[in-house]
Amino acid sequence: MIASLPLRAAEETIPLGPLVLLTLTTAGGALLLIVMGVMGARRRIRPNDFFGIRTAYTRSSEDACPPRSCPR
Repeated sequence: MIASLPLRAAEETIPLGPLVLLTLTTAGGALLLIVMGVMGARRRIRPNDFFGIRTAYTRSSEDACPPRSCPR
């Protein structure tokens, strides 16, 4: 039988500055992904090299990917 250790609360907390920075960074990233997802679902993103499916197959023809949903 494995001996169990008693559970204790953390004795040290994260300082406020790094905690706020981590929270804002995580919330900003989540918001950015939500906005990009909504814009993609509404097909409001113009063809670009930064967002979307960028494979040789999807760039090869209009049949592989409609013009408003895939970058060219």
